[in-house]
Amino acid sequence: MSNVVEERIENEEKEDQTVIMSEKYQGDPIPVPGMLDDTPLFNDPMEIVRDPLDLTMKAIEKYGKIVYLKSTNSYIVVDADFLEEMLIHNEKYFSKSQETMDKISPAIGNGLSTLIGHEWKRQRKLANPSFSKKSVSQFFEIFHECLDEMFDEWDKNDTSIINITTEMKRLTLRIVIKCLFSTDIIKFSNDVTSALEILQEHSINNLWAPHLITESQTKAYEEAKASIDAVIYEIIAHRRENGNEGKNDLLAMYMSAIYEDTNEGMSDTQLRHEIMNLFLAGHETTANGVAFALYLLAKNPEVEKQFSQEVDNLLSGKKHPSMEELKSLDLTARIFKESLRLYPSSWAMSRVVTHNYRYKNYVFPKGADFIVAQWGLHRISDYWDEPFRFDPDRFLPERFKDIHKFAYMPFGAGARKCIGVHLAEAEGQTILARIGQRYHLQATEKTAPNTKAKLFMTSVPGIELQVTKKTKRA
Repeated sequence: MSNVVEERIENEEKEDQTVIMSEKYQGDPIPVPGMLDDTPLFNDPMEIVRDPLDLTMKAIEKYGKIVYLKSTNSYIVVDADFLEEMLIHNEKYFSKSQETMDKISPAIGNGLSTLIGHEWKRQRKLANPSFSKKSVSQFFEIFHECLDEMFDEWDKNDTSIINITTEMKRLTLRIVIKCLFSTDIIKFSNDVTSALEILQEHSINNLWAPHLITESQTKAYEEAKASIDAVIYEIIAHRRENGNEGKNDLLAMYMSAIYEDTNEGMSDTQLRHEIMNLFLAGHETTANGVAFALYLLAKNPEVEKQFSQEVDNLLSGKKHPSMEELKSLDLTARIFKESLRLYPSSWAMSRVVTHNYRYKNYVFPKGADFIVAQWGLHRISDYWDEPFRFDPDRFLPERFKDIHKFAYMPFGAGARKCIGVHLAEAEGQTILARIGQRYHLQATEKTAPNTKAKLFMTSVPGIELQVTKKTKRA
């Protein structure tokens, strides 16, 4: 063996033994809490399949903010200081898990949500201009148009009882389709809604329990994927043939973007991946965030009264309030933020450490997987007073300044913070305000949400609310 090869092997072995530390910690390493737990809750892989939200909270309540979960050979993390290291200061030592992304990308596409390393940086740079605050502002007309259509449908109904989760998913998917393609394909909207549910279910099963996927489930997944792909590729082909003249939608922005290193645009395949990402992340996060916000208002009539007064007073006579007018709705913005705290659509995200890493007295081996659980992070008393109480005023500047900046991450944090955060916030607050202008909200016997963690957290079969039209229409 040559000296060069021997030296390289020796260096690699040294690197494998090197422990990265952000600061000099005192004392000998100790086992991470949960490592010695032999109870079924922490050892049975089916527990995380059955109810990952409940498992996360039980793990935190028993062991604290960093817990080893033997059933998945991973670490649940809700320690804000550690997350600040992981996502900002020592971000270079942590990455999205390639194994996890490989399991979910066949269903949702290999786009910004699932790409890693250089490919992600290249794609993010190309996509950033499409999601700037300036770019998002041009979609307000679409928000209002789709809301008007939904209100017309509601007013024609014989009942005031509405499955608000289903309605918000239909609405936000219609908005996404119009923002993407400058058109409304109602049948496509209905077909996509059911297909996306199948793709999400398959992704989660493939991630946590691939051995349980049946032949019929695989067939349903393949059919759902094929049906969406057929429509997406048909739209791309039509746009390639007829051009983007007069189009100011996201597809036109994506198709006109050019990679600096090749001086070429996106391929049809990459366009498909990004569109799939937008279908899922672009409507699920906002839909669930708004649905849970409306549920919380219905369950808290005093806050609902204040919310109704705010939109009535500040948007009086404004059927289609502008972006600037909506910015004046401070309580509405806080309600949406508090909804995303209690019910974060992105309930968890994955990271893997690329070197041996020490945090405090814990040493995590190279390749260790982490579950960054926003569901738990947003609900622990270490960071939040009365964490289970709906309190929009906790986001008042004078109170929120005392909250650890990494204790609230509904859209992630750091370099990989959700690219669509401005779009989601603008859309969510617009929907809330327009509904508040027109309707009062009340809970029913079936209102309580049955939370379910898919790729995004939702309520199954949905949240039921009674919506009563106000006597004066804004």
